[in-house]
Amino acid sequence: MPRLIKQFLITLCVCVSCTAWANTITNDDVIKLVKAGLSEAVILQTIDAATTVSFDTTTDGQIKLKQAGVTDAVVGRMVGKKAGGAAAVSAVGSACKLASGDENLLAIVDGTRQINIGYRVAEMEADVSAGSTLANVFTLGIVAEKGKYSAVVAGSASGNRIKSRQPVFPDLVAPTGQQAEDTFYLVKLSPKGGRRAVIVGEASGGLFGYKEKMQFPPGAEFKLSLKKRQDSCTINGDKYAVYEGTPTVALAPGEYAIMYGDHFYDFAVEP
Repeated sequence: MPRLIKQFLITLCVCVSCTAWANTITNDDVIKLVKAGLSEAVILQTIDAATTVSFDTTTDGQIKLKQAGVTDAVVGRMVGKKAGGAAAVSAVGSACKLASGDENLLAIVDGTRQINIGYRVAEMEADVSAGSTLANVFTLGIVAEKGKYSAVVAGSASGNRIKSRQPVFPDLVAPTGQQAEDTFYLVKLSPKGGRRAVIVGEASGGLFGYKEKMQFPPGAEFKLSLKKRQDSCTINGDKYAVYEGTPTVALAPGEYAIMYGDHFYDFAVEP
């Protein structure tokens, strides 16, 4: 009974706090909720209820949140909320504005709402067949004799949660003259050990001969039905075409990302 009373009082405090934070909610406010013992679900609801936010979602800001015990899902929701939260469905040309901004945002239409999400930078790891040891390809400069390499992003779960099994990505961009299918990919991420990963290719050859190819394992890549929305927009002086993409099949619940090189715009489809 005392535990139930405590949870009730905590929930009551949250409801009062939602009203008090009608102006602004900050990183410190979120940390206070974590320290008070509130559940992740309640904290996410509190963030969603805030009318305005002043979150520090820089790399240093996210590290401090993690050190304070804030979960990856909450940090992800903070990034999404700062980026604009639930907004009206974007108009043609907004891709130029989103992509050229400081945060390089990507829009996802989830039913009747749109969320603008930031990206995580993936690390590349090689699974070397000789001994099956892991080596960071970019950092160590190691070329595997033969093996596969994976893109890995931090966190076991995305804070960008959607309900739609076939979300719409209205603002996908590709350099003018380049095939859109070779620019971005919709991939499924496999959680493991507090991280999420997807195999993205194979390496073969030796130190004096190297071949690589983009190759996802079966079930890891989902094709997008693409419709060009704009022939050309300018981002940082370069020309891009804008596409609207929709998965050709319904996505099962799980972790996903739109992959632009090592930039992973992660999201999760809820059951």
